[in-house]
Amino acid sequence: MFFGFCGVYAFTKFIDKKPGLIISDEGITDNSSAVSADLIKWENITNGVITEIYGQKILTIEINNANEILLSQSGFKKFLMNLNKNYFSSPIQI
Repeated sequence: MFFGFCGVYAFTKFIDKKPGLIISDEGITDNSSAVSADLIKWENITNGVITEIYGQKILTIEINNANEILLSQSGFKKFLMNLNKNYFSSPIQI
């Protein structure tokens, strides 16, 4: 069931025409994964850190309103973002 979900998600991302990451005057719009946070406003970004996990580099965007973003999410996405916050100090990983 899990791999079926992953396959369906991968297929939908493959045909998705939206850019994965948009940097604008408003902030950073993240559409890169199932755990993306959508628009992250510049006033909420406090730091950006490159984290390396098993040889893969990940951009951790530290924010000042993590609990607010978590409350706006639901279901499995909220669970995954909460795991990110607990392990990497921020719910937003790109």
